Amino acid sequence: AAPRSAAGAGAMGNCLNSSRGRMRLESDGPGLEVSSAGPAVAVLIVDLEHGTRLPEANSLSEGGSSDPYVTFSLLVPGQKQRVTQTSSVKRSTRDPSWNSERFSFNVPEPVAKTRLLISAYDYNRRGREHQVLGDVALDLRKLTMGTAERQSLELLDPSTGRANGAMLELHVRLLTPEQARSCETFHLVHEYERWLAVGGRGWGGADHMRPKSGDKGAFCNLTTGEWGDSFTAVTDGMPVPEGCEAGEWSFTGGWEYAPDFSATAWAEREMRDCFVRRRTWRRVISPPPGPLNPTEEAAAA
Repeated sequence: AAPRSAAGAGAMGNCLNSSRGRMRLESDGPGLEVSSAGPAVAVLIVDLEHGTRLPEANSLSEGGSSDPYVTFSLLVPGQKQRVTQTSSVKRSTRDPSWNSERFSFNVPEPVAKTRLLISAYDYNRRGREHQVLGDVALDLRKLTMGTAERQSLELLDPSTGRANGAMLELHVRLLTPEQARSCETFHLVHEYERWLAVGGRGWGGADHMRPKSGDKGAFCNLTTGEWGDSFTAVTDGMPVPEGCEAGEWSFTGGWEYAPDFSATAWAEREMRDCFVRRRTWRRVISPPPGPLNPTEEAAAA
């Protein structure tokens, strides 16, 4: 591992870098940590596919490219606090691929006046402000309930408000809560490690955590919100909805890195100023066979 300049560490926040205000429910939409903005009358599911021609944010000495990530913020009329989720960071590219990273939001009334603000940023190292590459708002009133729709969205330059040629490709579904409960779900666990330079100890889990700094444990169950120092401590006895089948636990990609546990974005590759890392374990919960909703049941009859 690369040497570090200092053993920096911040207090460990919630389970995810973008999990503030989230709830994870066993019955919620497909494999998602569902963000709550109030009593749900709909569930918005977003699959982030890829971006093209994103602005060049890095200097030539840094490769002349960008390190993009995307945030999704649900804008509900009358609510000052935004519910925001964040994608992973893609290094040194203007044409990033996220391969269907999935996000979900509980949508309260009024659905027709609610928007999803989508913003692309360039990730910068500790102490440097992350640069906005562009943003765009998606009006939920333009979506058809229960239909999967492909969205090719052109980003707007934040300084001029004009299109800058950058594009984001998404798959979007607006579902009723009943439809969302019939979708495939995931149980998710984050495993955390901290870098300690003293004595050449390197990366480690529970024995490297710093409770006095706010570290809650080496594992966080995103379904139950439970913390623990071992995987079994946070997964033993997890309930599976009646009639559903639980698959085996497996990794969903590699380690992600950040300066501290309160980071707002996590990078795919290790950097000199990163002192914490995480990876995600996933178990697929398959629903019992049957129609998606009562309308489909009636049509089948």
